[in-house]
Amino acid sequence: MPNLPLKWCFGDLKRYYEENNQTNLYNILHKKRISWLTQISDILQNIPFKFIISIIKCHAKHKDALKKTKDKVIQFAFSNCLMKFGLYIKQNNLYLAEVVVDWPQRGNKEIYEEEYRTGFYYGKSANYGVRYKCGPLKDLGFSDSLFFSSTNECSVLQITDIIAGAFKDILKGGLSSKDARIGNEFIRNIKSKLHGAPNNLNYGIAIAPPKKEDPAFYNSMWYIIKNRIFN
Repeated sequence: MPNLPLKWCFGDLKRYYEENNQTNLYNILHKKRISWLTQISDILQNIPFKFIISIIKCHAKHKDALKKTKDKVIQFAFSNCLMKFGLYIKQNNLYLAEVVVDWPQRGNKEIYEEEYRTGFYYGKSANYGVRYKCGPLKDLGFSDSLFFSSTNECSVLQITDIIAGAFKDILKGGLSSKDARIGNEFIRNIKSKLHGAPNNLNYGIAIAPPKKEDPAFYNSMWYIIKNRIFN
């Protein structure tokens, strides 16, 4: 079988499979999506890794407004993840860390590079003045630069995409009537891999805005996470 990618939203890969003359394989995998997702979650249980989730509240009455702020939201979420990753490295006395990012849409990699640069040298976010609780990343053994790859070509990024997609479905299901059973089952299967689980979930989950700024949103996110995954 050719080495072709998998993603949570598998439909996004239809053109990729067609361009590689694998339309029949795409149709088979599309029909068996639940089966291979279950197999992946089973395999992940036996692999030593941890994952971190960053949740950002972002909404607007008009989609155009969201498009204008999308880069800032991405950068803020990236900042949250870098800080949590830094804390993980520090708490576990590790000596080497590398950050691999999916090549961004529109090729706008500057938002990642700017955030990484300030986090690496100064231990703070680029545009929000937030100090990293872990301190400068350079003091924790982080590489002095980011690495970029493509989800379609990188198996680690594909697993990241699947975990993020499943988690996103859980949150959407908790906020609406969306069917999130597939996401629930996937994340429940690997919940022990969330950094800090089960007793210190805040180690592996960053929620913004924080409780003091938006208690309703903050509390609703934790309610969904605890009741749908850890209950």
